[in-house]
Amino acid sequence: MIEARKDNVVADTLSRVEEIVQPIDSNQLALAQQSDTELKQLVEGANSLCMKKIKLPGTKYELWCDDTNGILRPFVPKALRRKAFESLHSLSHPGTNATAKLVSDRYVWPGVRRDSREWVRTCLACQRSKITRHVTTPLGTFKLPAAKFRFIHIDLIGPLPISQGYRYCLTAIDRFTLARSLPDSRHYCRNRG
Repeated sequence: MIEARKDNVVADTLSRVEEIVQPIDSNQLALAQQSDTELKQLVEGANSLCMKKIKLPGTKYELWCDDTNGILRPFVPKALRRKAFESLHSLSHPGTNATAKLVSDRYVWPGVRRDSREWVRTCLACQRSKITRHVTTPLGTFKLPAAKFRFIHIDLIGPLPISQGYRYCLTAIDRFTLARSLPDSRHYCRNRG
C-alpha cells in the first residue's frame, strides 16, 4: 500500500534531512575568526590560499573560507581546531594520512595536515586498537653472573611435528659462560699442511 507523502510520517522523517548538523557551529566559528591574529596574517599576506568572506544565511556573521579549488573550506582558529579534528577522526578512527586528508578537505589552517597526523598518533583509541601504533620495547641485557648455574633460562619450543611421541622441546641455557670462539679449522689445516 502506498501512502501519500503527507501521511507517511516515518518515511518522510527518515528520507529527509531537515538540518545538516555541522561539527562546529558556523556562528561560533565566525565569532572566533573575528579575533584571530593568524587569520588576519593569512588574509593580508601573500600565500596560496584564496580567502573570501562568505555571508552566513540568516545571521549577521561572515565566515572566512578558502576557495582555492572551488570548494569552500572555513578557516578554523586555534581554539576550535582540536574540536574540528575530533569530530571527523572519532567517526571511524582512520589512519594518519586518511585523517589528514579528511580534515584538510573540509577545513583550512596553517599546518592542518601536520596537526592532524600528530593528533592521530596521540589518539588513545587508535593506540589501543591499531597494531601499528604499539610501541615495541627493545631487548634487555642481563648482568653476567659470578658462577655457573646461578641463572638458568628455561623455555619450551613448540608445538613441533611429533617425533618419538614428543611435540615440545625444553631448552635450558646457563647465563654464565666461559665459551671461547674456536679458530676456523680449515685455516688451521692449511697452515699445517
